[in-house]
Amino acid sequence: MKLDLTKIKRVTNGAVEVIEENGRFRFKRFNKAEDDFYKQTPFYSKSLAPAGIRLEFETDAEKLRLSVEAIEKTSREYFCFEIFVNEIWRLVCQQHLSDRSTVEIHFIAEFFNNF
Repeated sequence: MKLDLTKIKRVTNGAVEVIEENGRFRFKRFNKAEDDFYKQTPFYSKSLAPAGIRLEFETDAEKLRLSVEAIEKTSREYFCFEIFVNEIWRLVCQQHLSDRSTVEIHFIAEFFNNF
């Protein structure tokens, strides 16, 4: 099942807003007033990062496909995300932005069942 905007919003925690743009989801940490404030500072690029935003869900699916793309550089030259299974940290995926901006991960059921 591919999640639509309504379903993505349902499993998202830590975002003020989730926006769908060109078939991709953008997770915003700040409301409009905060965003307008940051636009006037040298820290605006940092405000674009989705730090602290989580997708939390339960599944009995045999496979999970996750595609993550950095479409705007912030102040860092890399992006990363972490995978937790049953609230236990299991994987960190980090990508240097000069290499490419998209990371695609495919999990099979055995990955989850081993934890």
